[in-house]
Amino acid sequence: MSHLLVWPAVLQFSIGKAISNVQLKEMGSELLTTLVELGFEPAKAERALKATENRSVDAALDWLEQHGDNLPPEDEEGNGEPKPVEENKTEPGTMGASSPKPNMAKGLKCTECDKFFKNNALASYHSEKSNHVNFDEVEYEAKPLTEQEKQERLDRLREQLKERQLAKKKLEAQENKANEAIRRKGGKDMINIKEELKRKEMEKEIAQRKKDKLEDEMAKARARAAIAEDKANRARKAAFEKSKRLGIPLPEEPATVAKPFAEEASEWYGLRESKRVHRGPLPAAPAGSRGLGGRDELGGRQDAHQSR
Repeated sequence: MSHLLVWPAVLQFSIGKAISNVQLKEMGSELLTTLVELGFEPAKAERALKATENRSVDAALDWLEQHGDNLPPEDEEGNGEPKPVEENKTEPGTMGASSPKPNMAKGLKCTECDKFFKNNALASYHSEKSNHVNFDEVEYEAKPLTEQEKQERLDRLREQLKERQLAKKKLEAQENKANEAIRRKGGKDMINIKEELKRKEMEKEIAQRKKDKLEDEMAKARARAAIAEDKANRARKAAFEKSKRLGIPLPEEPATVAKPFAEEASEWYGLRESKRVHRGPLPAAPAGSRGLGGRDELGGRQDAHQSR
């Protein structure tokens, strides 16, 4: 059971190590490209990065400054033993033709712009930037640099490196500023959305309060109408009993078709709400209702409104 628990940890360590190796490889490739762009030969740049374990460009420049152009072969640097030199086996009469010229090296020359490059890496970089594809292999005299020239070259390379770092920092600052502006704009938009939702919720709550208030008023009006109708029925009954005792016939009441109270009250309250906007005369209240705070059947309130 214990070995089953160990496997996830081993797998996680292996994945982390693989990711670290990929990151180190990418970083070393970027440092190598930087050194080649600054004018160093790829082989020397690789040696410097390998010796400094891909720490930084400054470390590689310090290493190149200490060793200069006279770098020992990689085999001698590893085990301290010089590499044996093979004898130059040439046929008689071919000594001059096969031996290379002293202090001569091969490079590439762009036939489109006549620029000279010491190695293929610099020529490839020039081709990518200028889209020039025609190069000729040429020989040039490899003169060793003096100590002053080496120092000037290193100073110039360090200055170029500082400029690149400043440009990178400036670009990062601009990106951070743009990201901050986007974040602030997103925050403002979120605030506006919250305020809009809050406003709509308040409007909905106000509309619900008005609706509840109107329904409450209509319920009170229905109760008053029922009380008035009951009072009228008792009055008619008392009048009928009185006329029966005295033998006086009751006058006939005209037949009227009354609307249902709910319909009549709804019409009255609808006109009442529209009156608030148009400021017109208050309509007659339903029979038996007193309105809100007015006198009997809203007559007194209507007269007061018309007198104003």
